[in-house]
Amino acid sequence: MLYYFPLEPYKARYTCQLSARGKNGWLESRWLDEDIDYMRIEPSMKFKDEDIHGGEVLDGCKRGIWSCYQIIDFLKLVQQKKITSEDIIYFDDFFTPGIEALAYAFHQAKIKPRMYALLHAQSVDEFDFTFDMLPWIRGFEKGIADCLDGIFVSCEFLGNLVYKQGLAPKEKIYVTGLPYNYKKVKEFIQKNIPNYNKIPKQRQVIYTSRFDKEKNPYFFMRLAEKYYDIDPTVKFVMTSSHKQIKSNLHEFQQNADFYTSSLSNFEIKTGLSKAEYYEELLKSHVQFNCADQDFVSWTLLEALTCNCIPLYPNFRSFPETFKHIILYDHKNIQNAMSGLTFFLKQTFEEKNKTYNYDSIYNFHDNCWNRMWTIMNQEHYSDFYNLNNFRRAILDEC
Repeated sequence: MLYYFPLEPYKARYTCQLSARGKNGWLESRWLDEDIDYMRIEPSMKFKDEDIHGGEVLDGCKRGIWSCYQIIDFLKLVQQKKITSEDIIYFDDFFTPGIEALAYAFHQAKIKPRMYALLHAQSVDEFDFTFDMLPWIRGFEKGIADCLDGIFVSCEFLGNLVYKQGLAPKEKIYVTGLPYNYKKVKEFIQKNIPNYNKIPKQRQVIYTSRFDKEKNPYFFMRLAEKYYDIDPTVKFVMTSSHKQIKSNLHEFQQNADFYTSSLSNFEIKTGLSKAEYYEELLKSHVQFNCADQDFVSWTLLEALTCNCIPLYPNFRSFPETFKHIILYDHKNIQNAMSGLTFFLKQTFEEKNKTYNYDSIYNFHDNCWNRMWTIMNQEHYSDFYNLNNFRRAILDEC
């Protein structure tokens, strides 16, 4: 039996689709299609899909409440002797408080189910928001890594950080990509956006990251300001699912007000539903990224599915993802402007013929299969000895 610990579903974020129940879920739909015997571990408490009030990615308090209730409900199954060493446990997020309680209970019950988790970033990355928590969080992370049998990462770059920072040994790290189901995204678009296939591409550049330090939103604002002098008809749009602008950057709201009031080509759209967000992607010609930290994102994969041309900095994991694509120099505004001008002249179809964007999201679309193959076998190739596995799947990109 596979026991699945999903993330809490926020309607306007990827978690709503990644962690959705049954046929709607990016992961669960795969398991249902393959007749995999699984059980969803979801808190018995009621959880409303609300805005994130305290935290950058997930709500800091709700993340703890959600995961602790999951652990409580699962421990009841252990107590009832329903869990055996033949079972497999998968966590949507490496940061799931309470995993150590499971390891403790398993030891006492003399059982050893295999446990796996997807690691999104954590303190191994100096640009991640958890890096400021390093004095206490690193010990927690190492303890969780010791409890797990395998850690899934989105790209080789992140896997190297996990190993070199001493978070986990080589044999526990697997490069699988992100679990993304582009067919479900297309189904959602067809169902929720009328005339989606008739929406024309506009001369619009879209920013889809959070308004926080590691995503470098001020760079996008400066880009819009400088591009205004070249071509004020090109529209620059920043998006957010929050009803109001939310950022941990000092005075971001004041800066946002200044740019929106002084530049006719610049707009921040807040309170977007998932359908409204996809509609913005369908309208946009280029998805622009200027992050200091973004280890292959769901926003990139969603944008590709909506035929947005990605323009990313040549920094950290991006050269691995777009290894055949010329990117702009990180934090070089003039170089970014040149790249944007070049991309605005080409259609997605023209770029796709050259660079085969399809292979990028197809690679992540098959992530679930790689994860299941690893979880379903007690021993498998490790991160540094994947001659027939890791190198083969990376070459797909």
